[in-house]
Parts: sequence; C-alpha cells; structure tokens
Amino acid sequence: MTFNKKKDNLIIIFAKKPELGMVKTRIARETSDKFALDFSRACFSDLLNKIGKSDYYDLLVGVDDLDSLSWYQKNYSLEGFVINSGGIQEKIAKQSQKLEFIFSELLNHYKYKRVIVIPMDIPFILEEDIITAFARLEEKTVVLGPEINGGIYLIGLSGQYKQGIFNEVRWSTQNSFSDLSDNIARIVGIDEIFSLKLKNDLNMPEDLLTLREDIRHDCPLLFNFLKENGYYQTFENKFINYDELSISIPLSSCIIKKNEAGTNYIFIQDRYKPIADPANTNKIEIPATLIKKFQLPQDAIRRDVLEESGLNIEIENPDESILQTGEDGELVSRYPVFSCVQQLMGGRSYLQLVFQACYKSGEFSEKLRKSRNPRWIPETDLERMVSDSPESFSPLTLMALLCYYNGHQRK
Repeated sequence: MTFNKKKDNLIIIFAKKPELGMVKTRIARETSDKFALDFSRACFSDLLNKIGKSDYYDLLVGVDDLDSLSWYQKNYSLEGFVINSGGIQEKIAKQSQKLEFIFSELLNHYKYKRVIVIPMDIPFILEEDIITAFARLEEKTVVLGPEINGGIYLIGLSGQYKQGIFNEVRWSTQNSFSDLSDNIARIVGIDEIFSLKLKNDLNMPEDLLTLREDIRHDCPLLFNFLKENGYYQTFENKFINYDELSISIPLSSCIIKKNEAGTNYIFIQDRYKPIADPANTNKIEIPATLIKKFQLPQDAIRRDVLEESGLNIEIENPDESILQTGEDGELVSRYPVFSCVQQLMGGRSYLQLVFQACYKSGEFSEKLRKSRNPRWIPETDLERMVSDSPESFSPLTLMALLCYYNGHQRK
C-alpha cells in the first residue's frame, strides 16, 4: 500500500471496477447489463459527491487489483490500495479476509486511530453519517450501520484491531449484521458497539420503485439517470404505483407440503416488506409473487420459490391445456387452482391464486429478500396456530390456510 496519510481518520470505499455484466446483477436481470452498469456508476458518483471532500478524514478506495486502482485514479482522482485476500477464492471467506486485511493494516501498521469501511453503491450515506460514526468511535470500539434487509452499510473500528471479528460472517445475506454483531460482542464486548440508523440498500428492481422518493431527495445523479430511463414518468406512461391502481393486482402463491417419517409438514416464512407492507411485516405467510405479463402463474410461483427459498417444487394437479387461436397465433391456457383469495379492503388490492405443491428437492437459501425465517412446520401445529393465533398470519395467507384446513375437515 502506498498513499499519503494526512489525518487520523480514514474512510475506505470497498469498491470494484464497474464492468458490464459484473455489477448490480439482480437489477440487470430485470433491466439490462448496461442499465445496471450506469446505475452503479450513478450511485458511486452520488456517494462521492457527499463524502469526497473533507478536512476531517482521508478517503481511499480499496480494490482487488492494480487495473481497478488505475481506473479509479484516472476517472475519479482517488488514491487507494490493492487488498490482499490471501489467495482465498471462496466468496464468504474472501470477504472476511479482505476486511481483516484492511483493518489490521490500517489500524495496526499505518496507525490510523479510526477506520470506516463503506460499500461503493449505497448513495443514501451522508457526510453527517460519517461524522457521527467517527465521533462515536472516539467513545466506542465499533460502529455499525445496519441495512433494513439485514446487511451492513458501514463498519467502523478504532484502536488496535483484534483478530477474528469477521470470521464466518454470512455476507450478502439477511444474517450479515447479526453475525458480525455477535462476533464483536464476543471478542470486544457488546458495550463497545454503537449502531447507526437503519438505511435502505438498492439491490432489487422493486427498490427503484419503493425508494423513488428517497432517491429524488437524496441522490441527484441517480435521480437524473432514472428519470432519463422513465422511472419518474407519469403513471399513464410507465411507472406503476401499485397503491394507485384501479384494478386488482394478480399474485400466484402455493401451499407447499412434504412428508417426512410419516409426518406431514407445510412450508411457511415470515413476511419482510418493511417499506411496502409494514403492517404485515414479520407475520407468517406462504410464498407468493406477482404474475408477469403473459406468464403462467405456476411458472411464476415455481421460479419465485426457487429464487427466494432455494426449493424445487411440483404443482399438484397440473391439468393444464393451451389452445392456440386466431390468425395472430394467440395462446390461451386453462388450469385448475386450489383456491382464490382476494383483498377487498385495506392494503393493496391483491387477487391471489393459490396452488398446492409438493417439495421435490433443495435446501433453504440464505439469499432471502422478501421474507425471513423459512421453515417447515407440522401440518397439525400450523392448523392449531391458524385457529388460536390468526393475527399472526398475513390476511391472504390466513384465508388460504382456512380454506385448506376446512377442505381437509370436509374430507
């Protein structure tokens, strides 16, 4: 590492060279690689405009190779260094190794008193957040910035770095903040941790819509980019505000079952949409997803369960037929559903098709975004919960399960 140390405080922007197909991949899947690349650069530019000039701290980028460092020097006139990850290739271990290297080098070798690491693509971080974090580090050993989705947008340490803080943290999951907090509490002491305010991340396509007003107020370059791409057009042109729709919103959902050692289980999870649906966040739900234009609902829910929960499922009674009609080759499909439930008042006007499905294979994924705590529960225990604690369920799930258990009783 070679750079000019001027202050006692240092900010490291944990960065990589933004390249086509390599950044914001989840947003790219719903837009394009080019959109995701320009989006990432706009986020970084907004962040740099907020924290790039200060007499209170040094600012560096931490990158993986010399080519990336040269790119940031050329395009943003930023000093930085190449992070030695020790040749580790596995993603989680490599992330922990990088952070271990950063803090041990900068605190123990370069003798910075306080070091803060932030990612390159969260434009909601303000200079006030940075100043607050440094001020707290004069009193505490650790400052953490938690994200609403369980991630971390800021890590700050002071004093001598103690080994093991980043061991076995499940990065880029809902467990990142809790894993790191547990490590620090064990190694440094829980009283030495200060947590900043919760902030949002921009990782999923729906984030661009649910956080559009925050982007408008806090991220001018990103706002202009999204505006140019139609995200702030009028409702009639492009942007869909689900709360203002005059029609019902179609959803596909399923009750997933499996039998293990003679016991029937049903898959449930905890709803987690603190921005879009705070009233039902942390309530029990069955998987559900929007049905896209010209998409079969069975395909929609199979894909959603696999992506969100890591499970392969098979829809029961798939008595499906497709009819081609007309000179233009129009396709029409017919299929049975187990039930249909609808929101008639309050919340969003959802119309939810409910299928029954059987578990085929797969293990629970940690890449959860819209839900938490996936689990199997004995069918009889779930029936008792539906009866005794209906308030624990999201309304549409409650109605679907009531239909399911009433049907079983009739049999």
